[in-house]
Amino acid sequence: LNPVDYKVRKNSDPPGPQGKILGWDAAGTVEQVGADVKGYKVGDEVYYAGDVTKPGSDAEFQLVDERIVGKKPKSVGFAEAAGFPLVSLTAWELLFDSLKVKEGEGSGDAILIVGAAGGGGSV
Repeated sequence: LNPVDYKVRKNSDPPGPQGKILGWDAAGTVEQVGADVKGYKVGDEVYYAGDVTKPGSDAEFQLVDERIVGKKPKSVGFAEAAGFPLVSLTAWELLFDSLKVKEGEGSGDAILIVGAAGGGGSV
């Protein structure tokens, strides 16, 4: 369970008759692909951060845009892979969007971010 799930639930309108399926980070196996999908095939192990405007990853199956999916590293299990997408996006946005770090810049250097707790701080 990611803190964003709690915040989405707390700040959402009451669910309709079908309810609201939460879940942000996910990992799983591709069960089907659409005709235009190029990067994935049935059986691929994947992970991704979902979209709060669509049913979440707590569902048995989830329809996901291939542009937000990555192939799960073979060296980690599904639980570990599912815990990575949102925290890695948070770290990416901090470094490249907020701090404007350029690719290849600072090679071998370190950065200390004070107060970075939780998943984002661990990345």
